[in-house]
Amino acid sequence: MKTNLTLLAVSAFLLFFETAFAQADSLQAKRQPWDIRVGMSGVSPSANQVRRYSAYTVGKPLTTMYGDYPGPLTSTNNIGAEAMMHLSRRSAVGMGLSACFHNYKTYSSIEKGVQKSSVTSAAICILPTYRLYYTDKEIVRLYGGVSLGLTSYFNTDISGAGYVPKLAFNVSPIGIEVGRKWFGFMEMGLGTVFCGVSFGAGYKF
Repeated sequence: MKTNLTLLAVSAFLLFFETAFAQADSLQAKRQPWDIRVGMSGVSPSANQVRRYSAYTVGKPLTTMYGDYPGPLTSTNNIGAEAMMHLSRRSAVGMGLSACFHNYKTYSSIEKGVQKSSVTSAAICILPTYRLYYTDKEIVRLYGGVSLGLTSYFNTDISGAGYVPKLAFNVSPIGIEVGRKWFGFMEMGLGTVFCGVSFGAGYKF
């Protein structure tokens, strides 16, 4: 009998605790349900997909050996923005948009050093995102996230498909936010959007 009463008391306590936590969780989400952020990361791996090769390829006339050749490829950092809706204190979903720009110049094989053209491309990513908060303190919050979406390339010669969208993803196993309404963030990520460190600032409302 005592054992049953003890189990009943423990169950009631756990139910009360879970209900209270859920209400607090919901209240926190309603208090600041949205956040927007802008950030920057290292050069996008999309730079590796920009085709840069000599005009001559096996099987083509030898005259193509004297065609234009590409110079070094330069790329901007990956620049992005996100809007997130907090479902609770521990989870959020949203949408991200990022862009990375690449450029290279072509030169004449006959007239040494003479520039013939300049090729600029943009890799644009649209990424639905899920974020899980490991901790949610008032000032410092730790989180991880995963993004899965599409990348499209514009105004360039891209190996594989011109404007056809490609699958894009990024996984950020660890990130940190510091601040209340206005906050800074930094996270480690790996994927087709960026590899390495991303950082920036955001606002909760």
